[in-house]
Amino acid sequence: MWCDKKVREINFLTWNTQLYEMGNSLNEEQVVKKIDMLTFKIVINKVKEFLDSKNEAVAILQEIPFKCNIDGFNEHILFSDFFEFFPDDKYVMLYNISSKSQIKMTVVLAKKMGLEELIYRKNNELNNNMCVSFGIKDLDLSIIGVHPHNANELLKWLQVWGFPDIMLGDFNAGDYKKRCEDSMFKVNRDNYRKLISGYTDICKGQMTRRTVLSNGFVYETPIDHVLIKNSSELTKKYQCKNVKIEINEDNVSDHYPIYFKLLCLDEADVDYLKKALKYENDIAENELVIADKNSDDIQKQQAQKNLDYYNQKWRIGRKVNMHIYDMLLAKSGNNLYKNRPASQTTDLQEQREFFEKLSLANQIHVIGEVLKLFKCASASANLKLLDKGNACGVIKVSNNILKFKQCVLINQSPTGVFEQEVDLMKL
Repeated sequence: MWCDKKVREINFLTWNTQLYEMGNSLNEEQVVKKIDMLTFKIVINKVKEFLDSKNEAVAILQEIPFKCNIDGFNEHILFSDFFEFFPDDKYVMLYNISSKSQIKMTVVLAKKMGLEELIYRKNNELNNNMCVSFGIKDLDLSIIGVHPHNANELLKWLQVWGFPDIMLGDFNAGDYKKRCEDSMFKVNRDNYRKLISGYTDICKGQMTRRTVLSNGFVYETPIDHVLIKNSSELTKKYQCKNVKIEINEDNVSDHYPIYFKLLCLDEADVDYLKKALKYENDIAENELVIADKNSDDIQKQQAQKNLDYYNQKWRIGRKVNMHIYDMLLAKSGNNLYKNRPASQTTDLQEQREFFEKLSLANQIHVIGEVLKLFKCASASANLKLLDKGNACGVIKVSNNILKFKQCVLINQSPTGVFEQEVDLMKL
């Protein structure tokens, strides 16, 4: 039944495990790392615990060892051990073999739901040993787990195979600056900026990789990302929340695991909104009759009968309203709306309990007003029923840039080859 329906949540983990470095020669100068089974088991158990503790969960893992390059590219001993931890009768495992000499791969893992598989391979999209294209059961989503050598490599791949709804993993690139930058680093950053055009990074530039230098200095960089396409159709159906970057100090990997949840707004939610908003006034009138001291018993009984009909016919009720409110709250705080000027996310969060106590009709009215905040316009929402203003969310543009530390105008040629930056603060 609709009123008992729970929000579908898909839990995600993306993590560069660094496991392939054990038992492989990375270069002529570096000594081959010995295989450390303790470290291996720590990584595997963390992934396994994540998958087994969630109802629906997907792990996207980079740098899983496949071949060993010091003994003729035979299968890496850790690869067979990896399989033993995730047997195919309990887990779905997706990976690609694109070369006989590949020493590492990206792997997508999910726990089976009885006889059903949560994930499936998308064969007509980008697939190589560093990238895996996949979908989620019953969801119209295109997802790619990525691990390119640099942003330009991934950009070239996607220009051929197409840009997915979600891409996540180790990008080996980010929109950040270093004290000592060479030309290659700048090019990589510029290509990453081109790559993310039209996407929102829900990691918000947080540090995801830790490098310990020879002098003991710890250097962190934001090169792991979760990118969600800025599509109105996409954000209507899906929202991300509870993004967590686990700052681990156990040194099992030089990358931090990234966790997040994907909330799925299905067609039943959309249909409910249409029905609830259509009959809002009628519901309000019946609630007034019940609350009116001058109404007789027959009038009150008929009014209650009308409300019961809406609940039985379309499940219009307070419990479902709370579900919708939480969905809109998550949507407001994530994806392309998170940086919206005049955002009402904080107010909506603070007034959640206030909303819960409202009458059925008033809850529906508030939901209708909150929906205005997601229009592609400077619309306002009347949130007086939440004890807030009657023109919330109005976007006002200021011509005062003095409060900003930097304001740069970028002139770029259509090809992106030529670029000029003008610091408006210095004019």
